[in-house]
Amino acid sequence: MPTLQKRVIKGHTYWYIITSKRKNGKPTPVILKYLGTIENILKNSTLSEEGNFKYKSYSHGAVYALWKIAEKYNILSMMRKYFKDNNRSGNDVSTSLLLGAIHRACEGGSKRSFSEFASETTLPEIADFKAEKVTSQHFWDQMDKVELKEIELFQKEFTKELHRKKIISFEKLSYDTTNFFTYIDSGNNRSKLARRGHNKQKRNDLKQFSLGLLVSKNFLIPLSSYIYEGNITDQSVISPYIKSFKNNINTITESDKITVIFDKGGCSKGNLKDIEDEEFHYICAFSLKHKKDLIEIPLSDYETKKVKDKDILLLRRDEKIWDKKRTVLLYYSSKLHEGQLRGLDKSIENKKEKLLSLQETLKNPRTGIKTRAQLQKKLSEIIKGEYGTELFKFKIKRKKPLSFDFSFDASCYNLITMEIFGKKALITDRSDWSSEEILSSYFSQGEIEKVFRHVKNPDHHSIRPQFHWTDQKIYVPVFICLLGFMLTCLLQKELQEQGFIAEKEKIIDTLIKVRQYNTFRLGNDKKFRPVETKLEEMSEYEAQCYNALLKAVEK
Repeated sequence: MPTLQKRVIKGHTYWYIITSKRKNGKPTPVILKYLGTIENILKNSTLSEEGNFKYKSYSHGAVYALWKIAEKYNILSMMRKYFKDNNRSGNDVSTSLLLGAIHRACEGGSKRSFSEFASETTLPEIADFKAEKVTSQHFWDQMDKVELKEIELFQKEFTKELHRKKIISFEKLSYDTTNFFTYIDSGNNRSKLARRGHNKQKRNDLKQFSLGLLVSKNFLIPLSSYIYEGNITDQSVISPYIKSFKNNINTITESDKITVIFDKGGCSKGNLKDIEDEEFHYICAFSLKHKKDLIEIPLSDYETKKVKDKDILLLRRDEKIWDKKRTVLLYYSSKLHEGQLRGLDKSIENKKEKLLSLQETLKNPRTGIKTRAQLQKKLSEIIKGEYGTELFKFKIKRKKPLSFDFSFDASCYNLITMEIFGKKALITDRSDWSSEEILSSYFSQGEIEKVFRHVKNPDHHSIRPQFHWTDQKIYVPVFICLLGFMLTCLLQKELQEQGFIAEKEKIIDTLIKVRQYNTFRLGNDKKFRPVETKLEEMSEYEAQCYNALLKAVEK
């Protein structure tokens, strides 16, 4: 939340509007606006009264941009087809959800903070509502009217509209999953979604729910979302998700024109069969442990291909995988090789230290290891994992007290690090595509991780924290956050077409600084009414962004 702070410089007091944002995981103060001295503030900006006049400035750019994007894409009218017409404080359910989405895109605040947020922006003026009446209770009551089926119907209609306008293509869609920890009480049994599982933010002490997304290749627009229980593995959810997605797009395009791209977490014999049964195409990462003979193919058999302006060593083959012939693409990753090498070297050092320590321990006659079998078991535990059994050989001596010698196989180490490390594999049914296109498409799949970073950003689009205690109150806030993110994606697209290119959060942060300055006059009824509005002076970068916005929404 922005705060007003003063700083004394050479004996003079200057005022700033400052907020706190996380940079590299640490809270860092960020200056939103320099206000100057108190005299300058009274003269030019916030809350100055001179006789019958009052002056105040509001954050304008971001809320104006997102509302105009919603208007341009007819989002509100589309929502009103499916969501109930429950009017509260002058807003129907659709308007309340859209206001919540704009709030989440601009500031990762809770429903309780909306009224304060809105009162410091021009959003009430733009959307014609009273900020003080849109309370947390307002959102609670409006959200209570929303059904999951209504969300799904709107998403289907919205996706159809984006496809009709050729904003998205279904040819290549990236799929991935993540999870979100919640603050739902452990004793609460009303929520079936919130369950304990392996949490990616390492909050295994809390219940979580999971989210699967299919996003477009261009602008990473979420086309379909699937919320499921937090204790279900990624591999077991892909089949029902794909079937659900097919039902949503069956009136938009044919499934055999779609290629779903996903990581090896979803790759299994059953999943590939279900994807093929639904007539989708696929490209997915494949664990070489299922086909170990492929690892042994030397790098000298690979050929160099140019993929996304990089030289990549790769090898293409048709192999029988899980009772069916599929196209396999092996490629070498230097980044993976370096990581594996660091991990192996660290593991070797740890194992050596433990073996040497055990040798010293055995010299003590009071050690707990008395028999050859006990020593054999202890040695096996030490060298287990990370190629330890291949790299380390030991020999137990018969004399008492027990002792052993060990050796390290350097030739095996060279074989592992030179011929095995760094290799990855993809499998696909797109045998008609070139190797370069298959690999390039898979590399683009990693972009979906950016979407998850966006919706976990505490400053914008944030899905967490979740304090609700029913599944319905998980579905609706997630929808609101994703709607805000989709608005930002479309805003980024519109600005890019006008020549202004920037990351999503950068665009929102820039437009937040664009402020509108209002002059109010005291009327005969003793109420202040606006008589003049104008924009405050902008930096060159802010002006470029805002001017691009004006061109985008006016065309």
